[in-house]
Amino acid sequence: MPNKGVRRVIGQNRPASLQIDAGALFKNKLLLGEKISDDSSPEGELVIGYRLSTKNNVCFRDHIVNDTPCISADVYLELVYVAFQAYLGLDCIAMSNVIMSNPIVENKRTDVFVRLYIKQSNGDYIFKLVSNDDVSKKEKIHVRGIASNVVNGLIKKGMSFPEESIIENFDVEYFYQRDANIYLGSFYRSLRSLNFFNGYAIGEISILEHDQQFSMSPRIINAAIGSAITFSSHCVNEPFYAGENYFLPYSIDGLKLYTSFTEKEYRCIVKLVRATKNITECCLQITNVNGDLVFEITNFKLQKVNAQKIINYKNKITGEIENVSNLETVNEDIAIIGIACRFPKSNNFIDFWRLLKTGKDCIEEVPAGRWAEFGDWYHPEVENYGTASSKFGGFIESYDCFDPLFFNISPAEAELMDPQQRIFLEEAWSAIENAGYAPSSLENTKCGVYVGCAEGDYLQVLTKANKHWEAQSFPGTSSAVLAARISYFLNLKGPSLAVDTSCSSSLTAIHLAAESIRSGENDLAIAGGINIFSSPLKQILTSQIGMQSKDGRCHTFDQRANGTVFSEGCGVILLKKLSHAIEAGDNIWGVIKGSGINQDGKTNGITAPSAISQENLLRDVYKKYNLNPEKIGYVEAHGTGTVLGDPIEIQGLKGAFEKFTDKKEYCVIGSLKSNIGHAVYSAGVAGIIKVLLCLKYQEFVPSINYSNVNKNIDFTNSPFIVNKENRPWRTTEGNKRLAAVSSFGFSGSNAHIVIEEYVN
Repeated sequence: MPNKGVRRVIGQNRPASLQIDAGALFKNKLLLGEKISDDSSPEGELVIGYRLSTKNNVCFRDHIVNDTPCISADVYLELVYVAFQAYLGLDCIAMSNVIMSNPIVENKRTDVFVRLYIKQSNGDYIFKLVSNDDVSKKEKIHVRGIASNVVNGLIKKGMSFPEESIIENFDVEYFYQRDANIYLGSFYRSLRSLNFFNGYAIGEISILEHDQQFSMSPRIINAAIGSAITFSSHCVNEPFYAGENYFLPYSIDGLKLYTSFTEKEYRCIVKLVRATKNITECCLQITNVNGDLVFEITNFKLQKVNAQKIINYKNKITGEIENVSNLETVNEDIAIIGIACRFPKSNNFIDFWRLLKTGKDCIEEVPAGRWAEFGDWYHPEVENYGTASSKFGGFIESYDCFDPLFFNISPAEAELMDPQQRIFLEEAWSAIENAGYAPSSLENTKCGVYVGCAEGDYLQVLTKANKHWEAQSFPGTSSAVLAARISYFLNLKGPSLAVDTSCSSSLTAIHLAAESIRSGENDLAIAGGINIFSSPLKQILTSQIGMQSKDGRCHTFDQRANGTVFSEGCGVILLKKLSHAIEAGDNIWGVIKGSGINQDGKTNGITAPSAISQENLLRDVYKKYNLNPEKIGYVEAHGTGTVLGDPIEIQGLKGAFEKFTDKKEYCVIGSLKSNIGHAVYSAGVAGIIKVLLCLKYQEFVPSINYSNVNKNIDFTNSPFIVNKENRPWRTTEGNKRLAAVSSFGFSGSNAHIVIEEYVN
């Protein structure tokens, strides 16, 4: 069938080993919330229902925000942990990518009913806590993230600091007594002292008796989180209790519970990582009296909330745009604040980095079951009409799986949607979350969408299934609708463009997105590319035209180069003006320093690349943005592994660089096509994400399938060297790491982007 369904997890029949006495574990939990049901969804997810009420929930009743009872972050963590402990037998867990969006607040008419969904994915567990909106009846997500098991009883010491004088002794008693915007009742008053030092704070926590009715001890964790909130306010020199301003947690990453809370006395340590007017980021630890680490959050972000409701961002929604400094220019830097991807043998950027670092070859024969309905599409002889001479490629997993109801799409409509539309929708959502934003917060904003894509071959699949005449197949196979899906779902008001320049599509889309932000057309932009082979059509056509590698491998820059090998993939990044990203305290992956596109024009063939045009493009970008390629330490080349294409690209790069520098063999060059193949419409964004990961980890990764240089390339007399092993990416003091990414389409469209690491 065209759509095989959603991702299956856990299953209705849980193993006997997981049949823990959940009832016993949940009894006496009324202080937290009453468990009213547990079941499995049709998709195989574990679903646990809770009833929350201020009548019997002290956590709800004793945490007041703006005169309204409100569930705090510690309760979210407790609800999740108890479920994992009861149903999955996990004593200690780690959490990552935890996003807290819509708060759970008191409903004076009725109790609040929430559901916790848990599904298994690659050994981890994806969870979300949801309720239904009273007005729209739509699902409202309160917290979501990923959890995994960790070894219980690890002994690790907490952070230590040199002995310093106390900068400020915070008056905890006064704080608890006064009428504040965030008011804590007696249950939560466990913080005994809080001292501020230079860059860190230490709090002493004490409870009268051990919280036996809780697993993660909300009182202890709340005191630690409160310390982070208070210290954050101190560091930006604006107390959170002043006026109507205060900080709230919105993102948690790297959470670990090392051992259970069994004592009455603990210490919390808050180390500030970054502070701006609206965002703070810190590391939070809780230790026992011996200094042993019990609980840790390595990346904890808090966002200031005030009466104007996220003043500098939301007012743009209503058109009350702040005056922009006339010092800003069209060349302003663009920050990359979120990334997400899915490529062969990698379902996320963590997997992607792992395969790059280990030099993994992800090319394989077409998986069993793929294209089976199309019969004998393969024949080893190129001359055999209507068949592909290569059965190799790079393929993503579960390309036919999708959760339509999450995106308010009916299963019937989803079945008629090209997998390219489904996957880009999922990864765009993930990129926004990676940036630390609740996707729903972008509603009505000037957020554009720019996607490198083309109308795929899914219509071939629908024709085979005799569904091509159904009305929804028309929007379901449209590339314009592909770009618009995320705009429609989130109600985004920026431009939505499908960009097709063939192999340079996604890099061109990113350039256009960056330009739209520079011009003020957008405040944010989602950009990337998607490429999925639903049928063997493109495998056949590229074989017939002679593009396919004879041995099914991409030998970039190598003497064995004999053609490329094609692959699937999707990559998405979220862009924002750098100055605005810094002001908001966004997590910045890297900075686009300059970008450009051009066209070959007339060459010796419409599909033949032009070294002159590529050189001119690079020179124009470096000149326009005042960039010196002598400082570029890495180039992610297009590098398709063709006999003539690779030398032409090196010729263009060499010509451009040598206009600025005489240095030889100082800049590393590579191409991930040797790892995953040519992902066509997503090839450029794949290169961007590779560069961002290399900048993050400050490493060069090996180029594979390279042993003897192509005889038409002279690296010795060029600025470039091919790296064949993992090694540190070093730079001189005061200089930031700088990289470039190139793409050229077989239509003659070239794109080039320069990215710099971001240093606070």
